Amino acid sequence: MRRRPEQLRARKTLDDILSAAKVLIGERGTEGFSMTELAQHAGLSKPALYRYFPNKKAILVELTQSVFEENRHLVARHLAATRSGKEKEVLVKTLTAYCSVHTGEPYRRHLRAAMSADPDLVELDLADSEHNARQATQALHPFFPTIEKDELHRRLLILMNQMEPFAKLVASRPKAEWHHFIQSYASLCLATLQPSS
Repeated sequence: MRRRPEQLRARKTLDDILSAAKVLIGERGTEGFSMTELAQHAGLSKPALYRYFPNKKAILVELTQSVFEENRHLVARHLAATRSGKEKEVLVKTLTAYCSVHTGEPYRRHLRAAMSADPDLVELDLADSEHNARQATQALHPFFPTIEKDELHRRLLILMNQMEPFAKLVASRPKAEWHHFIQSYASLCLATLQPSS
């Protein structure tokens, strides 16, 4: 079904607001701007902005969910390419893509800091990690058949909760060192996924 012009306009306005929010958050952090400034950057009046978002928290929730969705697609795309014997290669590609996105979009780092300070965003984060770990368990269990599914899920959940600190570490290093750190982290991940002796 084709969208009506007003739906397309509303979608464009929403995208403009979120794009402006990403720029401001990337430059100033989540607390460094007002809703008035956001409206100006998005080319809207303040009342028009409030028709879409009642407050800044609602914008942070929307951006958080959007980031999680993008991360999910990134991981799912790489998981779909996993083949026996190629796990490390796929993991390295996934980690490289994740770190590139993390450093290429500065607003993500500020958003992550805001997440850890807000109970509602923490809940969203935990639910997202749980969802991703379930998806990864389904995709990867055939490659680790000697590990019980529940145990594999727990290990993947732990690893996924370390992804953000790892990306932050990589972002702090010279680009020439990225490959070495990513290779090392991929090796650690795969060692974690080996059957217990």
